[in-house]
Amino acid sequence: MMRLLPIATQDQLADFLTKALPVPKFNHFMSKLGLLD
Repeated sequence: MMRLLPIATQDQLADFLTKALPVPKFNHFMSKLGLLD
């Protein structure tokens, strides 16, 4: 059995791939994925 828990928008790493975001927020997600220094 799997238990699904809610995740805040700012913690959803795939969220930035689904819509346009301001540059600071985009860079934040890229950094969390290890794609930005």
